[in-house]
Amino acid sequence: MKAKETRFEKYMKFWYGISGPLDEQKRQVMNQIGNRAFFIFFLGMDVAFLISLVLFSMYKADVAYLFLSGSFFVMLMAVNLYIMQQSLAY
Repeated sequence: MKAKETRFEKYMKFWYGISGPLDEQKRQVMNQIGNRAFFIFFLGMDVAFLISLVLFSMYKADVAYLFLSGSFFVMLMAVNLYIMQQSLAY
């Protein structure tokens, strides 16, 4: 008996551009791409947070907040581009 596909699996198939059934190999590739994207975002935001601490000590808090929010947006776009590039490659 085949297990029914959950909404989360349908959403992930749509996000990664997977057509057809989600077999073990596609699920493994999807997990690898997601794990790498998380580390890219996490390490990038760590660096941005450290830079914002330096900006906070040198300038007003507004400059640090502006830099941190801008870097958050840039990192989201970078992770989106990475996921799109990697999902098209597979």
